[in-house]
Amino acid sequence: MDKQFEELKELLEDKKNIDLVQKAYEFSKKFFENEKRISGENYFNHPYRVAKTCAENKMDNDSIIVSLLHGICLIDKSKEKEIKEKFGESIFNLQNEINKINLINKSIVSLDFAEELRKMILSSSKDIRVIFIKLADKLDNMRTLGSLDKKQQKEIAKLTLEIYAPIANRLGLGKIKSELEDLSLKHLDPDAFYKIKEFLPQKKKEREIIIDNTKKKLISLIEKEKIKYQMLGRPKNIYSIYKKSSTKKLEEINDLLAFRIIVENIKDCYEVLRLIHTTYKPILNRLKDYIASPKENNYRSIHTTVFDENHNVLEIQIRTGDMDKQAEEGIAAHFIYKGFEGNEKYDKKMSWIKEIINNDNNIETDIVDIVKFEFFSEKIYCITPAGKVINLPKNATAIDFAYAIHSNIGDKSIGVRINGKYKTLRSELSNGDLVEIITQKNHMPSREWLKFAKTHKARSKIRKALNEVSQIPHPKYSKSINKIEEKINSKLIYVNKMQDYNIKFAKCCNPMPGDEIIGININGFTINIHNKNCEKLKKQNIRKDRILKSHWQENTKGEIELKISCSERKGLMVDLLNTISRLTNKINSANAKIIDKEKVSLSFKIEVENLEHINNILNAIKKIKSVKKIMITKC
Repeated sequence: MDKQFEELKELLEDKKNIDLVQKAYEFSKKFFENEKRISGENYFNHPYRVAKTCAENKMDNDSIIVSLLHGICLIDKSKEKEIKEKFGESIFNLQNEINKINLINKSIVSLDFAEELRKMILSSSKDIRVIFIKLADKLDNMRTLGSLDKKQQKEIAKLTLEIYAPIANRLGLGKIKSELEDLSLKHLDPDAFYKIKEFLPQKKKEREIIIDNTKKKLISLIEKEKIKYQMLGRPKNIYSIYKKSSTKKLEEINDLLAFRIIVENIKDCYEVLRLIHTTYKPILNRLKDYIASPKENNYRSIHTTVFDENHNVLEIQIRTGDMDKQAEEGIAAHFIYKGFEGNEKYDKKMSWIKEIINNDNNIETDIVDIVKFEFFSEKIYCITPAGKVINLPKNATAIDFAYAIHSNIGDKSIGVRINGKYKTLRSELSNGDLVEIITQKNHMPSREWLKFAKTHKARSKIRKALNEVSQIPHPKYSKSINKIEEKINSKLIYVNKMQDYNIKFAKCCNPMPGDEIIGININGFTINIHNKNCEKLKKQNIRKDRILKSHWQENTKGEIELKISCSERKGLMVDLLNTISRLTNKINSANAKIIDKEKVSLSFKIEVENLEHINNILNAIKKIKSVKKIMITKC
């Protein structure tokens, strides 16, 4: 039997239909026997290596078969019928999805990257195995990238680093992710790559002594407690060292010593952590408990970093055997082999692919940006009041957090409390923030949200909600403005020839700061202020001596007090705070006074810039449900 096939056969997880795998191997080898790659090597080596990578990552046999067959129908379309007959419709359909992605026959890679990525995600939404096979395909292409010119090498390496490596990480394929990163660096910054590669052996003996001493000490600690364990060295990939070398010299990077301890159960994980922290000095901000709060790819482990007695930095991972297996194989590969139809955990972890497809009509134009932001950017972890950890890209806002919980929460969001303080929905979140989203029944999203929503999910859900309600008037905004009374004292308005007077605003025309106005003397000390173009006023026969020239005061910059009378309801104070804080940089004070069971009076002292600023604030407050009366005074 063929030696190459024997190597592949040994890697197969499923030994049941090996005959079909062998048939695919022989079919592919015969088809490609006279085909050459750009490098000059036999083309069959490529599908064979892709199949081998899939087998190493515990993919099912159908995926191995498709890896061997992919590309054949791109070269000879007449083979479609034969493949369908020999290997069945499901295998034919899967290889067809792979072929859709590879746009250029026999090329090592397609440079029409956005289109390639779009097709990969579309195909993956139908069958997740597509993305695994494509990652294996990408890995082999990166291993043989040297046959292309330097410009192409850099373009492909950059996109691989920015897109494919993070996707591999998202799927839990740590080994593939690390190798893609290292291979990308090799072509993007070869000097740095080879400098690090040469540096590591130089320190090898020194590291081996420290590793040996540390292992002995850890083994003694663990065995004393009669805990069953396995201890492994954990090599750091070149790219991770490269990232640290941007801020430190290679000689100064002292955390290259990494260990992995595998135990039988979760209880033992925490017991080993206790032993380590009582023996070594922990670096507290480097403790990560991914067992209590798993990563989005369902990665679970405890990571801790400690100083030994000689001040060497030791990085230690602690996990169970199942956690280690899943970390090595990836969650999706695990479910592909075990069977994933209807599995809630699988559906939850892989839903990001369908979200990209289903939630945005602009996938053709912004797919690269979406994937970069969602999967490559630095992550932050925020917490709900119930203790759930929400993973978001760095610079995400409160509205992104709301939609990450659920679209219904996002749609009904009216405000947020971050670490106990009221903030606006546009507020950017930081790692570790405790975030409480405040909602209101029947509330609808605002088009303004699109200006500060960052995540694809939030933006697509906002667009969807806006499209659904664009023709439906919302009851919150259908209230008559005329139900609101406003009083503005003499420091905000000037009435000719009047000194001591009480100003009221006419409900018929509702004059606002900035409008042209006139005053009507009612009884000698009360002035009604009308819009100069008030239709009702034009119909009245008013004596000229009762008409007073009036205008808004020019200098209104400074502190004003808003006194707002409202009907009592839950969430009223939050609505007002969020609305006012959105429009002014400074709220000096906020107070509430209950008048009776149904009425409440609220006052806010705020800083304003000019009449237009006041006008904007008044208009916004008027839209808040339950507001009955507003009085403004200049402080």
